[in-house]
Amino acid sequence: MMFKLYLLLLNLSITISLFAQNQLISPFLGDVTPNQPATNYLMQQPETADVEYVNLNLNTLNNATNLQLKFDNLNYTVTNDSIALQGPQNYTWFGTNTTGDGYIIISVLGDDVQGIIRKGLETYELLTTAASQRKVIVKIDQSQYQQELCEFDSAIIDKTQENNGEELTNKSILKKALDTGCPIRVLVMYTPAAEADITGGGVMISDIKNAIQNTVEEMNNTFKESEITNYPAVEIALIQKWDYEEFSEFSDTIMVTDMAVDLNIFKEDSYVNRLRNDYDADFCTLIAAGSDFYGFCGVANDLRATTSTAYCLVANNCMRRNLSFAHELGHLLSAHHDVANARNEPFPYAHGYIYFPGRWRTIMSYNSLPCDSTRENRCARLPFWSNPDVNHPTDNVPMGTDSLENNARVLRDYNNNLAGIEQPENNITLSNSTYHSTNNIFTNLEIKQTITTNGNVVVQDDACFYLKAGESVNLNNGFESKPKADVEITIQQIEDCQ
Repeated sequence: MMFKLYLLLLNLSITISLFAQNQLISPFLGDVTPNQPATNYLMQQPETADVEYVNLNLNTLNNATNLQLKFDNLNYTVTNDSIALQGPQNYTWFGTNTTGDGYIIISVLGDDVQGIIRKGLETYELLTTAASQRKVIVKIDQSQYQQELCEFDSAIIDKTQENNGEELTNKSILKKALDTGCPIRVLVMYTPAAEADITGGGVMISDIKNAIQNTVEEMNNTFKESEITNYPAVEIALIQKWDYEEFSEFSDTIMVTDMAVDLNIFKEDSYVNRLRNDYDADFCTLIAAGSDFYGFCGVANDLRATTSTAYCLVANNCMRRNLSFAHELGHLLSAHHDVANARNEPFPYAHGYIYFPGRWRTIMSYNSLPCDSTRENRCARLPFWSNPDVNHPTDNVPMGTDSLENNARVLRDYNNNLAGIEQPENNITLSNSTYHSTNNIFTNLEIKQTITTNGNVVVQDDACFYLKAGESVNLNNGFESKPKADVEITIQQIEDCQ
C-alpha cells in the first residue's frame, strides 16, 4: 500500500514538474501594489475591459513543443511554432492555439516584452510595467474603438491616367496565396505624443519600436492566414521619431483636431519624403496621438494608392489591438469597407465581410448594423481579410463572397504594384541628414551598389541597423555602434521589384 502511494506521489510530482516546464503564462499571485500607477493608466483607457498581472516564463520556448496559457479564467494550449530573430535580445515568437481559434505573438526587445493574444472573439495585449518589469495582460473591448476615418468615398478619383491609361479592371482569377513576390516596404514615423502614450508617461516599459515590430509581424500573419501571400508581405524600411505636434485649435472653447490635416502635413513634409526615397519605402505610415484625441482610429490618403498617395496615419492605441495599421494598408492596396459603408469602387468585390451569427467581421469592416457597440451585439474584428475561399477556423463558414466581399483577391492583384512604387537606389551616403542618431531606432537599408557613411553616424543602444548592398559597405572613422546596438551588414544582389 505504501509502495503504491509512493508511486502515485512520484507520478504526481513528475506531472506537476512537466506542467511547470510548459507553463508559459500563469496568474501572478503576489503583491501588485507597486504597479498601481500602471493599473490606473491602463484602466483609464476606454477600450480596456480588465487587467491581470501574470507570470511569463520565456524559458519554455526553448524546451517545450506545446505551451500552457492560464489567464482570464482560461486554461489552454498553444503550439510552439517559430522564432524570428532580429538580434541579441530582439526576437518575435509565434504560437498557435491548438483549438484553431487564434494565436499569440510575443516580441522581445531588451527588457521590454509585448504581445498580442487572439482567442476566439477576444483580444488581449501583453505588456511590461516599469515597476519590477511585471507582466500584465490587458483584455480589450473592441466595441469601444472609434472607426477609421474615410476621406475618399465622397469623390473616388479617376486614376486612368495615373495607371498609364489602363482602366481599373481586375481580371485575376487566382484563388491561392502568392508564393513569390516583392515585400512592400514601409517607412514608419511616430510622434512624441505617440511615444508618450505607449509608455503611459513612464509607468510602462513599452518601447514603441517593439510595438511597431509586433504589429507588422501580426499583419504579415494575417496575409498568410487569409491565403494572400506565403511570404512576409510587409517589410519595415525605417522606424524613426518625427518631431511633430499634432494639429489642434480651440473653437468656442472646444478643442478641434483633424486627422486628415496631420496626414496631409506628413505627406507633404520634405524630410519625410527624402527618407522615403533614401530608404526605398513603398508607403509611409505615421503613428500619432490616440483615438481619444482624434475621434478616429486611422486614415488613408487613397484607395488603390499611387506614388504620390501611398500615405496613412494610425492612432497609436488602434494600430495593433484594433488592426488599424493593417486596415489602412488595406485601403492603399484597394480594399474597401463592408458593403454598408462603402461604394463599389475600385471593384465591386473589394469589401470587408461581416458574419453577424458568429459576431465577427474581417479587417476592413466597421462594426456595422446589425452589429453595434453593445456587448451582446458587437462584432469582433478578426485578424483575417475577407476571402470566400478561406473558412472561419471554428464556425467553418466562408469568410467572404465572390461577388462582394473578397479583399484577398484585390490584395493579391495589387501587391506587386504597391511593392514596386519605390526601387532601390544605386548608391547612398549616410550622414546626419539621412540618419538621425537619436531618433532613428530601426534601419533596414537595401542599395544596389555601395553604402557609405560620412561624419558622426552613431547607432544607439537597442537600435537596429541593417545594411544590405550589392557591392560594398564603407564605414568611415566617425561611425560608432553602441554596445547594445544590433548591427548587421550583408553583401548580396539587390534588384528592382518587377
